Amino acid sequence: MPTAETMPRPSKIAGTGSDRPVRSWSASTSLVDVMRPECISTYRVTRELPDSMLRRRSSNGAKKRDPYSKIFEYHLDLQNSNDILRFDRFRIEPLDLKMAELITPRQRVRELAVAPQRIPIEVDGAVAYEVVLTLWSVCSDKQENVNFDMGPEWFDELVESTPEDLREEFELLGGPHCQVWLSILGLIAAAPHPHDPESVFNWIAELNPQRLRRWILGYIGDQAAAHGDAGAPSMSLIEAAAQGDQEAVKDILKASLKPDQVEPMTELFEIDPEQFRDRIATGLRRFREEVFSKYEDQFSKAIAAAAAARRSIASRDNAKDVIEEVTNGLDYEIPLGVTRVILVPSVVVRPLSLIDRYRDSLMVFYGLADEFISLNPEAPPSWMVRFYKALSDEKRLRILRRLSEGDTSLDELTELLDLSKSTVHHHITILRAAGLIRVQMRSDKGESKCYGLRPQAIEDASAFLESYMRPHKESALA
Repeated sequence: MPTAETMPRPSKIAGTGSDRPVRSWSASTSLVDVMRPECISTYRVTRELPDSMLRRRSSNGAKKRDPYSKIFEYHLDLQNSNDILRFDRFRIEPLDLKMAELITPRQRVRELAVAPQRIPIEVDGAVAYEVVLTLWSVCSDKQENVNFDMGPEWFDELVESTPEDLREEFELLGGPHCQVWLSILGLIAAAPHPHDPESVFNWIAELNPQRLRRWILGYIGDQAAAHGDAGAPSMSLIEAAAQGDQEAVKDILKASLKPDQVEPMTELFEIDPEQFRDRIATGLRRFREEVFSKYEDQFSKAIAAAAAARRSIASRDNAKDVIEEVTNGLDYEIPLGVTRVILVPSVVVRPLSLIDRYRDSLMVFYGLADEFISLNPEAPPSWMVRFYKALSDEKRLRILRRLSEGDTSLDELTELLDLSKSTVHHHITILRAAGLIRVQMRSDKGESKCYGLRPQAIEDASAFLESYMRPHKESALA
């Protein structure tokens, strides 16, 4: 999932007499992201744009020039709204306040690179998500499961309890890296409420086969675009692929996946669409009945309680701050085009988080707190164990010391510690799970991340330890 670079805001725009602020944006932004057709149509731009995208506003075609600020007036050509602006930096504002108020009162031009901060936040405590997340963990690389609180033994037991024929079916239908199963998570959010497993899986079983193909192929293409691996496929290409055009399917997969993933995924989409849909629905039902059912009661109660607690406070903060809180330190720039954020508490993914975008929705699957799970009251909270375990390694202490001096990147930490990137990333994962560091993720640059210290976590550590050691004594946090 380009980030805005804020230019200095003059108190008044030269030649306009307007006190309206000026925004600036980075390159490679679609015109459709600048505005909606029903909003403002005339803007001032501080650099001359390609004539193929813009037509001059004046009837005689003459350029209107402000001799003081060198600002040109243009009328955006909405017929070319899929074109891409390619230049270094520009500023854009409504031509005049009166026109803006006539169209939409006090309309503000949105930043092109970052979505508005006040985005509706929903909390969905449906256990249907947990069924698919648990299924996903069965199909995932075993190395991934060592980072989860459930532990590798629990996941090994989960895999062993899954019938062999069902595991083979999951691997076939899921494709490399479980792209299909991850896409189903977003499909659940699109299903009619309530999102209980039986209703959702029945809905998928009756879904138009082309709609399911369209959804999955669109998800694969969007993920590649979000990570900077490729541009998002056009809607016409996705539609052709959904209708059975195998060349269109190959074009999407080749542009979106690694070379070794293309062939198995191509074979997957050669399956008859109705049969493919039925096998997906059957696999979900069987996994719930034959594997997940023994955990469902416990998990559903914990998830419902966590969702209710989060729902009562979710609207108090902006979406970006809420995401950082529930993910325990992920500073995530919400991409443009996101119109809602859906928070989904999970038992299986604790203590990590999974953030994925599905069309205009950003879904955050986060590990719920220990308090919502029945644990031995004498045992220390798992987060406390993670916290002090994270501090027990010399390399991780060196990472924290470096971060106390300021934010840094994975490359710099790799050079500092003289370790491989994979080893340093492993240490960072442990520190983040402990809540000791935050990760700034640039949604416009995919895997581009910056790491920083969370000093408050360190300051609170001794008080939390004291509250555990002396539960009947009022702690410094009270």
